[in-house]
Amino acid sequence: MGRVAIVTDSMAHIEGNRTGITVLPFTIQIAEKRYRDGIDLSREEFFRALEHDYAQVSVIPPDVEQFQRVYAQLSARTDQILSIHGSGKLSRALANAQRASRNVLGRAEIVVLDSLSSSLGLGILVSHAARLAAQGARLEEIMRAMRKIISHLYMVFYTADLESLQRNRYLTASQTLLGSLLGIKPILFLEDGRLTALEKVRTHEKAVEKLHEFVAEFSDVAQAAILQRHTTPSQEAKMLLARLQTTFPSVAFPIIQYDPVLASHIGPAALGVIVYEAEA
Repeated sequence: MGRVAIVTDSMAHIEGNRTGITVLPFTIQIAEKRYRDGIDLSREEFFRALEHDYAQVSVIPPDVEQFQRVYAQLSARTDQILSIHGSGKLSRALANAQRASRNVLGRAEIVVLDSLSSSLGLGILVSHAARLAAQGARLEEIMRAMRKIISHLYMVFYTADLESLQRNRYLTASQTLLGSLLGIKPILFLEDGRLTALEKVRTHEKAVEKLHEFVAEFSDVAQAAILQRHTTPSQEAKMLLARLQTTFPSVAFPIIQYDPVLASHIGPAALGVIVYEAEA
C-alpha cells in the first residue's frame, strides 16, 4: 500500500527536492524560550546564541510522542516506513524513534536506521532513500542501498574549542588546560557514529593540511562538502577549498553550516569535511 515513506530529523542537511521526506525538527532552547530548528530559528541565529552563552543553549531531540504521531499519520497511506536519523551516539533522536516504532507496531512495518553520520552524510542517505522510494523500491531494497552508502561516508573535523570537548567528556580538565597552553587543535573523526580524536596539531595551517590529506586519500569522491559555523568561508576554509580544488578539480566542495547537534559536541569554532566515496 503506497510507496515507502521516509522520515528523518533536522540533523540532516538535505539538498534539493524534499518530496516524500518528513523532517521532524529538533527543539532549540535558548534560556526560557524554545524554537523549532530551521523553522522558528535559523542556523545563523543558533550559532550566535551558542557563541554568546553556551550554557543557555540546549538542543532537544524530537520526543517519542512526536515520532508516534508522524508514524501513525504515514501508516494511513503506506505499509512501510523508513526512519533514518543521525548517529545514536550523538543524539537521542534515534532512541526516541525506535521506542515510538515499537508503540505503533502492527499499523505498518517501520525500520529505524542509525546513519552513524550527521549533517550532509545523513542528508545523502535520506535523499537517496527518497529517490528509490519514488521509483517504487520496497523497504528491503532501500535498506540494502542504505547500508552500502553508510560504509562509504566519512567525516573529519578540527577545533580549537577545547572547552566544548571537555564539556562533552572528549577531553579531561587537565588535557584541556595543557592543550590551551600549547595551542593544540584536536583532529576528530566520526567513526561508527562516535567522535574520536585521531591526532593533535599546533597550528590552523597544519590542521587544514591534515583535513586535505584525509580527503586526498580517496581516489573517487562522489560528493563532498566543507562544514563550518558560517556560510561565508573562513580563512581556513578558503585554504582548504583551494587545496581540495587542486586535488579534485571535478568535485564541488560547497561550504555548509554543520547542525546544532554536532555544534553541541564540538562547539561553534570547528572546521570539517565530509566525503561520500563513490562505490566500486
